[in-house]
Amino acid sequence: MEQSGVATVGFISKTFEHDFQTSAKVFGVPGLPYVIVAERALPTMGPDEIGRRVEGVVDQVIDRLTAFSPSAAEGASHEELVNLGTTLFGLEVPDTEIFEGSDQLDAWSKMNATYLERGWGDGFPLVPATPELVGAMLTGTKRSPQETIAVLEPCFGIATVEKLAVNAVMAGCKPEHLPVLIAAVEAISDPLYELRHVAMSTSPYTPMLVINGPIVQRIGLNSGMACLGPGAPSAVNTVIGRALRLILMNVSGNYVGITDLDTLGDPNKYSMCLAEREEENPWEPLHVERGYRKDQSTVTAFVANVNITHADHYTTEPVPFLRRLASVVCNPGVTATGWWMGRPQKDINPMDLKPDDYDHDCLIILCPNHARMLALQGWAKPGVKEALHLFAKMPVREGPGLVGTALLRYGNDNSKVRNEWGWLADYPDLEVPAYRSPDSYQIIVAGADSQKSMVVLGGKKAITRLIEE
Repeated sequence: MEQSGVATVGFISKTFEHDFQTSAKVFGVPGLPYVIVAERALPTMGPDEIGRRVEGVVDQVIDRLTAFSPSAAEGASHEELVNLGTTLFGLEVPDTEIFEGSDQLDAWSKMNATYLERGWGDGFPLVPATPELVGAMLTGTKRSPQETIAVLEPCFGIATVEKLAVNAVMAGCKPEHLPVLIAAVEAISDPLYELRHVAMSTSPYTPMLVINGPIVQRIGLNSGMACLGPGAPSAVNTVIGRALRLILMNVSGNYVGITDLDTLGDPNKYSMCLAEREEENPWEPLHVERGYRKDQSTVTAFVANVNITHADHYTTEPVPFLRRLASVVCNPGVTATGWWMGRPQKDINPMDLKPDDYDHDCLIILCPNHARMLALQGWAKPGVKEALHLFAKMPVREGPGLVGTALLRYGNDNSKVRNEWGWLADYPDLEVPAYRSPDSYQIIVAGADSQKSMVVLGGKKAITRLIEE
């Protein structure tokens, strides 16, 4: 609206001020006016308190509207916002920097301290991305260093092969890991992944990568014991996951306190990557189920919010086992629960989403023993999904997820819930599915030969891409 010449004023809480300013910059309206209505988020306040606070800023709104300059709004454009370092931090940094010290260790320490101060590091020591190491990393792909793989939200960073290689070096990756990262970036840039929401949410959303195919053995990815780390067996998993996090920071502009507004954060956001243990999977592996050949290698990008271990040492019958597993899925405090009742967030993803597209996937990681028990008693993966969908239900009165709590508080008159589901507010004891359909459950087999599986409650669609080596 501002760019089209319509005077606009944003209403925000103090918590989101920096985020508002940054978003305005990257959308080409760096001077977009706003008023601070409250120090904290408005949804935690009652209607009367919200009304009083809004009334208290009316004069400020009038001042900002009357000071509007159409020419200033028209003068801003995305083309002017080339360097994210300049845009977000006001930094003018040359393409190549030299750090000097009494020895190499001292120089390396200065580099790390500088990068961390600038916000470019994840808190762990970085490998210096020297021209030699970046050049070696680029040998892992046949693609041109200047090829653009994607334009990544939230700050529309241009993800060239070379930029991915730089961050891969800093994370400790090897050249053979680069094709995995390229495919991962292609996956998270898919519009259905809704990367802007994943990156900027106050929930601890993070990309989670599941790798399938021959590349797993070839580069040494861990699909067994402690495949989500830490330690030497998961070293490849760790550096690939870490590289993707650095790419989100340094290419997409997803920096803490600027565009990453996570309330508490999560260790998962450092690194979240594993391989499927296909040799112990009694069914089709994930990538074959999703339309790829078994001899092809793929990366599937999930959105992880919270992962919960499901320990079941003694259940030997599929139905009781799946009932207990479904109870783990029914977590009313996770925003993905019940999200299928929600409206598409057009500010996050402007594409024309169909109801079936606006869905979240739930990842079920079965340990080999649990998967084997189900398969030996005649259960196929589609049947397991059907059972989970049947059992994973919760009453409306529990307010499943963000949409459920909005339904309880505002009834059918709110912007979160689709019109066709507003009537549920009148039936608080009615049980509703946690996820839209059986197809919302994605199942892989991984981990050690124990009796502990895992439910990864996340959000958005899982996206699979072919790894081109």
